[in-house]
Amino acid sequence: MRKRKHRLIGMRRKLFILIFITLIPLTFLVVYEIKSNFTSSINQELNSSQDYCEAISSSFTNYITKVWTNQYSIGLSMALNKKWTQSDIEQFMNAVLPYDNGIFSYTWLKPNGDVVTSTSAGVRGKNISDRDYVQAIMNGKDKVIGDLRYASNGYDLIIPVARAIRINGVLQGIIISNIDIKRLESVLPATRTAKSSRYGLVDKNGRIVYANDSRGLAYDQRMIPETSNVWKALNGEIYRYRFKISDFDGSKQVGVDYPIKDIGWGCYATSPISEITGIQIKRVKNDLIALILVYIVSFIIAFLIGRQHIYSINKIKDATNKALYKDENYKTECKGDEYEEVVDAFNQITEGYNQKINEVEEYSNLKANFMATMSHELKTPLNIILGCVQLMEIQVIENESFKKYLKILKQNSFRLLRLINNFIDINKIEVENLTLNLVNDDIIRVIEDISLSIVDYTNLKNLEIIFDTEVEEKYMAFDHDKIERILLNLLSNSIKFTETGGVIMINIFDKDDHIVVSVKDNGIGIPKEMQNKIFDRFVQVDSTLRRRAEGSGIGLSLVKSLVELHDGIISVKSELGEGSEFIIELPVKQVEKKLQASIEGSLSNVEKIKIEFSDIYT
Repeated sequence: MRKRKHRLIGMRRKLFILIFITLIPLTFLVVYEIKSNFTSSINQELNSSQDYCEAISSSFTNYITKVWTNQYSIGLSMALNKKWTQSDIEQFMNAVLPYDNGIFSYTWLKPNGDVVTSTSAGVRGKNISDRDYVQAIMNGKDKVIGDLRYASNGYDLIIPVARAIRINGVLQGIIISNIDIKRLESVLPATRTAKSSRYGLVDKNGRIVYANDSRGLAYDQRMIPETSNVWKALNGEIYRYRFKISDFDGSKQVGVDYPIKDIGWGCYATSPISEITGIQIKRVKNDLIALILVYIVSFIIAFLIGRQHIYSINKIKDATNKALYKDENYKTECKGDEYEEVVDAFNQITEGYNQKINEVEEYSNLKANFMATMSHELKTPLNIILGCVQLMEIQVIENESFKKYLKILKQNSFRLLRLINNFIDINKIEVENLTLNLVNDDIIRVIEDISLSIVDYTNLKNLEIIFDTEVEEKYMAFDHDKIERILLNLLSNSIKFTETGGVIMINIFDKDDHIVVSVKDNGIGIPKEMQNKIFDRFVQVDSTLRRRAEGSGIGLSLVKSLVELHDGIISVKSELGEGSEFIIELPVKQVEKKLQASIEGSLSNVEKIKIEFSDIYT
């Protein structure tokens, strides 16, 4: 006991040394220093970007406020001088235009939107009441800023700013100042210190009004993508991002999108990550060199310490692989520390495992031989009994009681024969000895013939049987006998568990590469808790001594195996009290004619049906 404990402590000590040496450089050289330095640089840049956005918002808002103030003075002068002609008003606006910083043109409107005059010839004599900023004034607003648009010359880009001129609350006119976006640079704060920093303005429709890095950007290229974070700023949110791919040139940026709430616009300020982290990258390179050296030293020490353990572990691993895949009786040896105990335990487990395998194989062979012998011993006298019964049926028998007993004898012989056949097939499946006799044939015709052949049994309970198919024929490879057993088993169950007057439906659906066969009834149904068990061997839905129908519990298990032999699948849908539907999906494939099996058997179709339906007393 003390020796085992000492070895365990020795193993732990070596592992602790290995882990400790590996974690020192990772923890102290990489995680803390590099991450904290990068985070600090990014945070400083984000704070700087937000401060600059606040300056842009303040400067531009003050500028627009100044424009509105100047508009009111100019517009009030024109509204009060009733004697001024159109020429006088135009002369007055041209006189004040050079003194208004950044204004491209003035336009004076009547309250209905008619242009009285303008310093720009393109709109004189027109009605521009359809423009949104003019409509806003006509609807009662006093100050409106429009979105980016072309000037009347169709070349320059402007920002229309409208101001209502009211006297005693009555609209006398509307003055519009068109701001030249090429002059906005003088309005915004001084250029940022970072060489590659970007900043700009975005109108409420998401179009870039001004960008310091792309002043000549065409109008149709100024729309920001729907996925851009600038939309969050236009909705009033301050959005800070540590990493973003630029919507225009694909560069990696860090920055802020900022709302200009007074006018519903937004602004942004960004910087390239490469410029921000340039100094940090130099430090990281030095740290990485030191980190690599520490890793080299650590791995050398770890290798020297762990070499002995790795050798022992590899030896155990090789022994395990050989025991699993090559030599079940393989044993190994290993000396030193606790590995010796592991190897001893491994050898004991291998020996016990091999003993169990031999016992299981011996039991499986005995069971297979017993089943084969029992089935043969039972089937031989049973065939003799059936032969005698058939000979007796040929004779003229007038005694009705004798006929009745003879019929019962034959039917129960068929029941026993079906049970024996099922046991034989189950045994073949277990030893993987059940094969298919595939034939290319019309499966629609075969299933229809099977459905029609059981009408006498459905008539016993006044059941209606309905056959329907999407296609008239479907040639594919299948085993006639196995398909017949599958369908007869399912139909037998439907008849047994469907009340008098019920309906049984057989439907075939063509899915090109596979077909779907559905056997559906409106019988008693299957409880939900049993639906995942009914395909298990020897499981019956009603296992009580007073169950309403006879059965061994291996029919559906055999059906599932026969379906899977065809590379198909079977499933069930059922509601208790409403009926059940068994769904079979079979792949459509062909076999070469020379490989086709012949369709032959020792029993007629009538006898096969009588065997499968032997639980139904006629």
